[in-house]
Amino acid sequence: MAYATLADLVAYLGPDREPPADADRLLERASELVDEAALYRIDPANPEHAEAARKATCAQVEHWLEAGETEAAGVTGDVALGSLRMSVPGALAPRARRALLAAGLLSRAVRLCR
Repeated sequence: MAYATLADLVAYLGPDREPPADADRLLERASELVDEAALYRIDPANPEHAEAARKATCAQVEHWLEAGETEAAGVTGDVALGSLRMSVPGALAPRARRALLAAGLLSRAVRLCR
């Protein structure tokens, strides 16, 4: 289930922008990415969580409309620099990241993988 509706997206994009024809699909995919970034800790019954998830989902769709669906293009996986390896989730839009961070739903820690 998506964290934002078509009406939420229309309000977020503003009156000068039309939502895409596949908005429902994008909202669903963005919600999956937002949920993953928040480590599946979003409680929809918590108003602060619900608002942050809604804003982050809309921000992610807006980002995809401008930059393309980077996750769909394969910008994910593991990154290595010498002996340091990090797991990189799908590219979360900066505004989506800020919405989750402000609600305490985003970890600031860097997770190291072996």
